[in-house]
Amino acid sequence: MTFEEAWKFEAAQHGIDITASDWRATFATLVVDRMGASFEDESNPILPWQALRVAIDGAIDIPEWVLMYFHGRAKHLNDLLARGDRRGRREAEAVGKILGFGAMGKGGTSVARQTLNGDRNVIMAVHVVAETAICGSRTTAFGTVAERFAVSEDTVERAFHTHRQKAESRINNLLKSSPHQ
Repeated sequence: MTFEEAWKFEAAQHGIDITASDWRATFATLVVDRMGASFEDESNPILPWQALRVAIDGAIDIPEWVLMYFHGRAKHLNDLLARGDRRGRREAEAVGKILGFGAMGKGGTSVARQTLNGDRNVIMAVHVVAETAICGSRTTAFGTVAERFAVSEDTVERAFHTHRQKAESRINNLLKSSPHQ
């Protein structure tokens, strides 16, 4: 699936008319606004990077919260360079920390992995809803989706219960926007 096709599919799941000339901007605005709300709650440093990419790809203005995040990080980077107290590996580690990256302690999951897992979990929940509609059994759907994503059935079940409402909403929106009902 191309990037364009993925965006169209995702936009349709959110009830956006993908035949409209401004669908990209509408979808990008929705996504960036949701990222901004999530960033307020959890300050995940991946979100400003993703929002920057979505805003540019969707040809919308880069939101103030993204600009302010990068402005703050740039100040910390400039301070690091001005001090000149870290070189080599220590410098790379310091830059990573300034940008908010790195695992949350020994054995912890990095914010990048947490973000990817969160996105994957929503997608798995959508698959569970769809598979349940096809096969008629949620238990069977958990197994099918677990195999498809190469994760445990417990992981799929947790993802489903966490994101069920969002998944059902996306499927309903997709069905409403589908020309073949």
